[in-house]
Amino acid sequence: LKAALLRADTSAFRTAHTISVEGNYLYINGTNPEAGTNQGTLIFDLSVDPTRPKLVGKWTGRYVHDCSVRNDTLYAAAINDGQLDIVYLGKDRKNPVQVTDIKYPGAGTHNAEATIDGRYILTSDEVGSTPKTLKVWDRTDIQNIRKTADWTPVPGEIIHNVHIKGNHAFIAWYTAGTRVVDISNPANPVQVGYFDTYPEAGEFFAGNWGTYPYLPSGKILSSDMQTGLHVFTFDGATPGRISGRVIDAVTNKPIPFARVDLTDLKIRVVTDT
Repeated sequence: LKAALLRADTSAFRTAHTISVEGNYLYINGTNPEAGTNQGTLIFDLSVDPTRPKLVGKWTGRYVHDCSVRNDTLYAAAINDGQLDIVYLGKDRKNPVQVTDIKYPGAGTHNAEATIDGRYILTSDEVGSTPKTLKVWDRTDIQNIRKTADWTPVPGEIIHNVHIKGNHAFIAWYTAGTRVVDISNPANPVQVGYFDTYPEAGEFFAGNWGTYPYLPSGKILSSDMQTGLHVFTFDGATPGRISGRVIDAVTNKPIPFARVDLTDLKIRVVTDT
C-alpha cells in the first residue's frame, strides 16, 4: 500500500485542530485566526473534486474544538466556552444558523455526536470541573434539552471522544482505553466490550485518545499515545438489562437511594432520585 501527496493548499487556512467529513462536505475546526472564522468551522464542498475542496460556508460563533454532523445539523463542541452549539446548516451549507446550545456547570465539551435517529446527543468533557463522564442528552424538545444519563465505567478517569455506529458508542477513554457501549436505550448505556490499552489508571492525559469504528471491514482503530496503534474486532455482544422502580406502597412515589441486591448476579445497585 502506497500513499502519495496529491496537493497542498494553505490559501483558506494554515492550521486547524480537527477535521470531519459528512457526505460531500469537509468541516475544518479550530482554524487559525486569520482564516476568518473566529477559530470556528470552515465548510468545503468535495463533490466536484475532493483534491480541490471548494469553500462554501463558515460557522463563526466561537472556537470549535471538534464537530460532527447528522443530516443538516452541526454539533460544534466549544470546549473553551464550556458549551455545545447546535447549528442548522441548510441544504447548501452556505449560511449556518445557531439553533440552541447546551450549557452545564463546569463544562469542557470536547466532542459530541447524535444518535442515528437524531433524538439523543452524546457528549464528552476533556477539561473543566464537570465529571469526565459520557453525558446523554434528549433533544426531543430542541428548546428544552434534558440530560438523561451520566455514565462512566471507571470513575476518576477522563473520557476523550465518542463516535456512534448503529446502536453502539465507541469511546476513547484515555487511561481506560477503548470502551464499547450499547446505546439501544441511550438513557441507559451499558458497556458490552473494552480493551484497556494503557497499563496505568488515573485522571491524567495519557493512553487512548482516538477510536475510529467506521472502516468498511468492521475493524476498530484506537490510537494510544504511549502504547501505539491497536486494531480490534467487536463481536456485536448485546447486554441484558434489568429496570424498574422502587416505590412506597402507600404513596406510590419512587424511593430515592434505595439499595437493590441482585443476589444471583452478585450485583448491588442504588436507585437514583
